[in-house]
Amino acid sequence: LQPSNGNNQFTYGVSFASAGAGALAGTFPGMVINLETQLNSFKNVERSLKSELGDAEAKKVLSRAVYLFHIGGNDYFYPLSANSSLFQSNSKEKFADFVIGNTTSV
Repeated sequence: LQPSNGNNQFTYGVSFASAGAGALAGTFPGMVINLETQLNSFKNVERSLKSELGDAEAKKVLSRAVYLFHIGGNDYFYPLSANSSLFQSNSKEKFADFVIGNTTSV
């Protein structure tokens, strides 16, 4: 749903998906909406629901929602597609830990 359309009916659903996004802000920079920005958008919708419906009803709506996350794969693909030296300067295990760490700390 586009916030600019003035019709904030988030109780019917909302998607923060961005094709090609990653857990890292540097994954396809300027081309996708990264995980942190997507999470901030969710928090804005949560505030909007609380404002519109009240805390109790917003909590009920959010508790009944379906959440689907698919993130991280492009964090590995991007350095390979950009011919980056990232994997030469970091071990694959260290880089995987970095991606996982960013996913769990956002």
